[in-house]
Amino acid sequence: MTTDLDGNDRIQNGIVDMGAYEGAFEPQPPAAMVTDIDIDETVLVILGNGEFDLLSNETLVVGNRSGSNDEVMIAIDHTVNLHPDAAGFSAMGSTIDMETSFESGEFHACIVRPFTIADLAGADPMSINVTRFAPETGNWAYAVYANGQASPGHSSVFGDRIAVTGPGFSGITTDLGDYGVYWDPTIGKGFAWGNVDSTCASSFGISLCVADVTQPPDGAVDMADLFAVIAAWGSASGPADVNLDGTVNAADIFALIGAWGMCD
Repeated sequence: MTTDLDGNDRIQNGIVDMGAYEGAFEPQPPAAMVTDIDIDETVLVILGNGEFDLLSNETLVVGNRSGSNDEVMIAIDHTVNLHPDAAGFSAMGSTIDMETSFESGEFHACIVRPFTIADLAGADPMSINVTRFAPETGNWAYAVYANGQASPGHSSVFGDRIAVTGPGFSGITTDLGDYGVYWDPTIGKGFAWGNVDSTCASSFGISLCVADVTQPPDGAVDMADLFAVIAAWGSASGPADVNLDGTVNAADIFALIGAWGMCD
């Protein structure tokens, strides 16, 4: 959307404002805006220094699947967690706000969130996931949980989770609902990614609490998560695969018990 609720331009003095109403506000955080996204076109929305570098800059790869011509995508990178009191996952680092003229389901966006060894603060880099703050629930959930369509080859919105250790990243797919993480221990950098089709001013972060598997999560690893793992027994995808080995089984129950309690 290029105008606010009063019809004022969202871009003023070269700055994109993500609020409902535009005006003379303080300068906004780093922002990127891509206009004129036509049907069947794919574009890059790059934050940071504007260079295509998945290990350094937040990046959105946006494809117009069934929208109109001249669609718009806006992204703003906030260097703080905009929702510090939200339950579900402990988000680290910055938060991306995304707003678009697309309706949900009309587009496909791969959200890429880089992180460093300093961001992890000792956490396992393979446990990182892209998350979305859901205003309807007031907490964080896996970003793909908000998708409106099933992932290809799967019966739910959750597709394949792909965890890759570098150097030399690979494995990112274009299938809606797929998500994962890449980590290069030689340089202490990585990124989490997820393929989504949901819109409406979403905030995207990255999480550390992989064992809080209920969707939407509640900020604690407890009996609800245990029941969620049992309900998903034998499946090969989704958040119930706590130990990320590709199958939901007894090993995931042991991993969940090991993380029992409130998410840090």
